[in-house]
Amino acid sequence: MDPNELPYDSGEGGYQWIWGEPVNPKDALRDEFSGLVSDGLIDTVAGDFSELNHEWSPRPDEDDFYKDDWVPADLDGPYMELMMALNQIELVAKEKRSIIDGPLIYRLLYLNIVIALETYLGDSFSAVVFKQRPYLERFVHNSTHLREKQISLSDVLKRAKTIETDVRGFVGGISWHDLANVTKIYKQAFGLQLPEIPESIRAGIKLRHDIVHRNGKTPDGQERSWKKEQIRVLKSSVQLFVTEIEEMLKALPPDPGAPPAKVES
Repeated sequence: MDPNELPYDSGEGGYQWIWGEPVNPKDALRDEFSGLVSDGLIDTVAGDFSELNHEWSPRPDEDDFYKDDWVPADLDGPYMELMMALNQIELVAKEKRSIIDGPLIYRLLYLNIVIALETYLGDSFSAVVFKQRPYLERFVHNSTHLREKQISLSDVLKRAKTIETDVRGFVGGISWHDLANVTKIYKQAFGLQLPEIPESIRAGIKLRHDIVHRNGKTPDGQERSWKKEQIRVLKSSVQLFVTEIEEMLKALPPDPGAPPAKVES
């Protein structure tokens, strides 16, 4: 695990190795993959990791994450998947590129950061709402779209049995890059006010449109270009933004009417 994902306290000497003593990438990879792949490949990959950091954190055990019984077993999944995706993007971005494939690769990596953010926001929302009935009911009660659906009296009991299916259909249609709407939805379901959206992420959302719908060109047909630094800045902004959201979700009580739990730092 990248130490940049660990708590950092300058007063305590820097990164806090909460999952155990730091490990050398080569030693860790050889312990895991020796005999399965060649030593040369292991050394090459280890060298790539060492360029980012010479010491890495051990991977946490699953039990380290789920200390509260109410927390769904897959709540941490979206966060960990996002962090792994961001680290992979950073590694690929650092590889040398030719003037031919570089522009395309950087453009797609930049887009992938935005897509990874969208995936996290949707998956984390679902991980709570569809595992904790009180939050599902709260969302139905507060969502204008769901609350204002007209239901005949004869259909009330039948719809009560299919409410989760109805909500899943609605959630599946949400554009998770529409951060203004996402902020409203998280407020409706969890009573959370999401962190202020960094300008770099707002810019990334806007550029997403040009990449997906205009092959990277501006509305007036001009070619855009992306550099490693843009990828690094967006990756760092998403990482910090999502970590704040994750801490908020971890602090949610089992009962939406109860005060938020305190998260140990």
